[in-house]
Amino acid sequence: MAFGAPLVFAVSVAPPILRSLPDRAAAGAAIAAVLRSVCLAMEAAFVVLLLTTRSLFPVRRSKGNALLSRVPVLGFVSVLAVSFVVMPVLERLRAHPEADPSRTLFARYHALSTLFFAIAFLAALFLLTGTAAREDRPADQQ
Repeated sequence: MAFGAPLVFAVSVAPPILRSLPDRAAAGAAIAAVLRSVCLAMEAAFVVLLLTTRSLFPVRRSKGNALLSRVPVLGFVSVLAVSFVVMPVLERLRAHPEADPSRTLFARYHALSTLFFAIAFLAALFLLTGTAAREDRPADQQ
Protein backbone atom coordinates (compact mmCIF):
# COMPACT_ATOMS: atom_id res chain seq x y z
CA MET A 1 0.00 0.00 0.00
CA ALA A 2 2.77 2.45 0.83
CA PHE A 3 4.51 1.73 -2.47
CA GLY A 4 1.56 1.11 -4.79
CA ALA A 5 -0.92 3.76 -3.66
CA PRO A 6 1.07 6.81 -4.81
CA LEU A 7 1.98 5.07 -8.04
CA VAL A 8 -1.63 4.17 -8.87
CA PHE A 9 -2.81 7.65 -7.87
CA ALA A 10 -0.24 9.45 -10.03
CA VAL A 11 -0.61 7.21 -13.07
CA SER A 12 -4.21 6.05 -13.24
CA VAL A 13 -6.35 8.27 -10.99
CA ALA A 14 -5.32 11.92 -11.30
CA PRO A 15 -4.81 12.16 -15.11
CA PRO A 16 -8.22 10.67 -16.06
CA ILE A 17 -9.99 12.92 -13.54
CA LEU A 18 -8.24 15.98 -14.98
CA ARG A 19 -9.21 14.94 -18.52
CA SER A 20 -12.82 14.00 -17.80
CA LEU A 21 -14.04 16.91 -15.67
CA PRO A 22 -14.75 20.19 -17.46
CA ASP A 23 -13.07 22.68 -15.13
CA ARG A 24 -10.00 22.61 -12.90
CA ALA A 25 -11.95 23.44 -9.72
CA ALA A 26 -14.17 20.37 -10.01
CA ALA A 27 -11.20 18.19 -10.93
CA GLY A 28 -9.22 19.56 -8.00
CA ALA A 29 -12.03 18.81 -5.57
CA ALA A 30 -12.39 15.25 -6.88
CA ILE A 31 -8.64 14.65 -6.77
CA ALA A 32 -8.46 16.05 -3.23
CA ALA A 33 -11.12 13.59 -2.08
CA VAL A 34 -9.25 10.66 -3.60
CA LEU A 35 -5.94 11.95 -2.25
CA ARG A 36 -7.35 12.04 1.28
CA SER A 37 -8.21 8.35 1.00
CA VAL A 38 -4.80 7.54 -0.46
CA CYS A 39 -3.07 9.43 2.37
CA LEU A 40 -5.12 7.57 4.97
CA ALA A 41 -4.20 4.22 3.41
CA MET A 42 -0.53 5.22 3.27
CA GLU A 43 -0.55 6.37 6.89
CA ALA A 44 -1.92 2.98 7.95
CA ALA A 45 0.61 1.18 5.74
CA PHE A 46 3.54 3.07 7.24
CA VAL A 47 2.33 2.31 10.78
CA VAL A 48 2.20 -1.39 9.90
CA LEU A 49 5.64 -1.13 8.26
CA LEU A 50 7.03 0.55 11.36
CA LEU A 51 5.75 -2.23 13.60
CA THR A 52 6.90 -5.04 11.32
CA THR A 53 10.36 -3.64 10.62
CA ARG A 54 10.91 -3.12 14.34
CA SER A 55 10.06 -6.75 15.00
CA LEU A 56 11.92 -8.16 11.97
CA PHE A 57 15.07 -6.08 12.29
CA PRO A 58 16.12 -5.34 15.87
CA VAL A 59 17.79 -1.93 16.01
CA ARG A 60 20.75 -3.14 18.09
CA ARG A 61 22.02 -5.67 15.55
CA SER A 62 23.39 -3.35 12.84
CA LYS A 63 23.24 0.13 11.33
CA GLY A 64 21.31 -1.22 8.32
CA ASN A 65 18.66 -2.63 10.63
CA ALA A 66 18.45 0.66 12.46
CA LEU A 67 17.94 2.52 9.19
CA LEU A 68 15.29 0.08 7.96
CA SER A 69 13.39 0.37 11.21
CA ARG A 70 13.37 4.19 11.08
CA VAL A 71 12.50 4.83 7.42
CA PRO A 72 8.76 4.15 7.98
CA VAL A 73 8.72 7.16 10.30
CA LEU A 74 9.96 9.35 7.43
CA GLY A 75 7.23 8.03 5.16
CA PHE A 76 4.56 8.46 7.82
CA VAL A 77 5.58 12.04 8.60
CA SER A 78 5.71 13.00 4.93
CA VAL A 79 2.19 11.62 4.35
CA LEU A 80 0.98 13.49 7.45
CA ALA A 81 2.49 16.67 6.02
CA VAL A 82 0.50 16.20 2.82
CA SER A 83 -2.79 15.41 4.51
CA PHE A 84 -2.72 17.82 7.46
CA VAL A 85 -0.53 20.72 6.36
CA VAL A 86 -0.53 21.07 2.58
CA MET A 87 -3.98 19.84 1.54
CA PRO A 88 -5.99 22.16 3.83
CA VAL A 89 -4.13 25.16 2.43
CA LEU A 90 -4.70 24.00 -1.13
CA GLU A 91 -8.41 23.51 -0.43
CA ARG A 92 -8.69 27.02 1.07
CA LEU A 93 -6.91 28.49 -1.94
CA ARG A 94 -9.19 26.55 -4.28
CA ALA A 95 -12.28 27.77 -2.40
CA HIS A 96 -11.09 31.39 -2.35
CA PRO A 97 -9.17 32.04 -5.60
CA GLU A 98 -9.25 35.80 -4.94
CA ALA A 99 -6.72 35.26 -2.14
CA ASP A 100 -4.13 34.11 -4.69
CA PRO A 101 -4.96 35.75 -8.04
CA SER A 102 -1.67 34.86 -9.71
CA ARG A 103 -1.89 31.25 -8.34
CA THR A 104 1.73 31.48 -7.20
CA LEU A 105 0.96 30.30 -3.69
CA PHE A 106 -1.19 27.47 -5.03
CA ALA A 107 1.65 26.34 -7.30
CA ARG A 108 4.12 26.37 -4.40
CA TYR A 109 1.87 24.31 -2.13
CA HIS A 110 1.12 21.91 -4.97
CA ALA A 111 4.87 21.47 -5.47
CA LEU A 112 5.26 20.83 -1.72
CA SER A 113 2.50 18.25 -1.88
CA THR A 114 4.23 16.50 -4.76
CA LEU A 115 7.58 16.62 -2.96
CA PHE A 116 6.23 15.09 0.26
CA PHE A 117 4.34 12.48 -1.72
CA ALA A 118 7.57 11.61 -3.56
CA ILE A 119 9.45 11.33 -0.25
CA ALA A 120 6.83 8.88 1.02
CA PHE A 121 7.08 6.88 -2.20
CA LEU A 122 10.89 6.77 -1.99
CA ALA A 123 10.72 5.70 1.66
CA ALA A 124 8.42 2.83 0.67
CA LEU A 125 10.72 1.91 -2.23
CA PHE A 126 13.73 1.97 0.10
CA LEU A 127 11.92 -0.28 2.56
CA LEU A 128 10.93 -2.68 -0.18
CA THR A 129 14.44 -3.00 -1.60
CA GLY A 130 16.15 -2.92 1.79
CA THR A 131 13.94 -5.62 3.21
CA ALA A 132 14.40 -7.79 0.12
CA ALA A 133 18.19 -7.34 0.33
CA ARG A 134 18.20 -8.18 4.04
CA GLU A 135 16.09 -11.29 3.54
CA ASP A 136 18.37 -12.62 0.77
CA ARG A 137 21.43 -12.72 3.06
CA PRO A 138 22.20 -15.70 5.29
CA ALA A 139 21.41 -15.13 8.96
CA ASP A 140 25.08 -14.95 9.97
CA GLN A 141 25.79 -12.02 7.60
CA GLN A 142 22.93 -9.80 8.75
